[in-house]
Amino acid sequence: MKHPLNIRNIIPALLICGSGLMVSAQTNVTVSLTASRGLAAALTETGADINTITALTVVNDTDGKALTASDFAVLNGMKALKSLDMSGDLKTTTITSAAFQNNATIETYKLPANLTNLESGAFNSCAIKGVISFPATLASAPAIVGRFHNCQGLTGYDFPGNKVITAIDGVAYCDGGRTLLSYPCGRPGREYTVPEGVTKVQDQSFYYNNILEVLNLPSTMTSIVGNSTFRESTALKAVNVAAGNTLYASSNALLVDLTAKELVYCPPMIEEVIVYGSMVSSTPNYRFFGGSPNVRTMVFTEGVETIADNGCRLNQSENLADGSGALKSIFLPSTLSTIGGNAFCRRGNVNTIVCRAMTPPTVGGNAFFDLGKADDDQLYVYVPSTSLADYNGWGNLSAYGAKYVPFYTISIDAQDVAVDVTSPIGTDIAYEGAVVEISAPRNLEGLSFERWEVLSSASVKFAGNGEYSASASFTMPRQT
Repeated sequence: MKHPLNIRNIIPALLICGSGLMVSAQTNVTVSLTASRGLAAALTETGADINTITALTVVNDTDGKALTASDFAVLNGMKALKSLDMSGDLKTTTITSAAFQNNATIETYKLPANLTNLESGAFNSCAIKGVISFPATLASAPAIVGRFHNCQGLTGYDFPGNKVITAIDGVAYCDGGRTLLSYPCGRPGREYTVPEGVTKVQDQSFYYNNILEVLNLPSTMTSIVGNSTFRESTALKAVNVAAGNTLYASSNALLVDLTAKELVYCPPMIEEVIVYGSMVSSTPNYRFFGGSPNVRTMVFTEGVETIADNGCRLNQSENLADGSGALKSIFLPSTLSTIGGNAFCRRGNVNTIVCRAMTPPTVGGNAFFDLGKADDDQLYVYVPSTSLADYNGWGNLSAYGAKYVPFYTISIDAQDVAVDVTSPIGTDIAYEGAVVEISAPRNLEGLSFERWEVLSSASVKFAGNGEYSASASFTMPRQT
């Protein structure tokens, strides 16, 4: 059945603003397509300037002419179009590759009623706003992935009547809700918890998200597909994993693959890196920590043996004025044996390195190039007192004015009761002249604090009246 050209609802509007006249033309147009009349011809027959049309409805029965890539190019080029309704198009089943990519005007879409496929990049970086609803005929889960990257106004997906893809709170899932397909870029909320029962996160699922700060993964998670899951997710501070997951874990907000014993992901807005040596023995290279410029402290705990080449170097450091980032302090464990080339290259604001290794770790070329050079702070390198001579010239840090300082062990006899002890460089070590803070535990059943006593070193004196208070401080003497 062929339909004649149908033009309806052409509505001009005038808006008067202040003392002057401001004209805003709003044009709503409906076109009907036939086997012999495609979109371009139908638009021409309206007599309207297509660059003034703000709302377009496309009607196309099954005997009409399906939209092609050239038709989508016409739609994508309409300079004033804000609303596109293709729900009356029964013929078009595919929206072609990059059809609406980078479209800056269309905010609402109603998709063809019999749509079965979205090709790659179909809506990437477009101006869509709110929730987009899909017909039940779109039954291919891959047709969602990689189709809505960087759509910052897209707040949710909806799949009414769809037996393959579902939406849970606006997030696209498949496999009966077990696979997270796509998290919309504009979904409100700074924290999201993936429901228990979900086993897989699809590659590219969190692309270009500028809102989400904390992602919580369930204990049932068994697979995070690909290495681009979080690409350009600029606001993430933490990826946490629920207790009980035997395959994945969180190392202080870093994502860890427990089976491979590898770090998987470092959120870009993290401020403190702690790598637990109980989970991994080596760190990744390729500037794994380089996309996180706000990190102020990096701590590698006992069990870490290798820090890989370029692993902690800031992205694009060679193109920045000082190549620095916020990093101030680096804490290295006694188990560390190797620091790769360029590992901390151009981290120009570092002023403290603590290395517990009795034997100085092997250092690759330019591992500490320009370290601490970007500011006026003195760079201190704290090392075991018995190994001070071995560290002389270590890492070529003397070239940047580094001072090598011995640290000593703190020993507190608290009669088998744990007390909190902190110094500027650790909980069990301090350097000569450092102020050490100690505090007694509170609310211990059947026990009460009596006093602090100096047992082994007459040179230690508590500050103020600390010997009779629940907390005290003293200046660390030199140990022999």
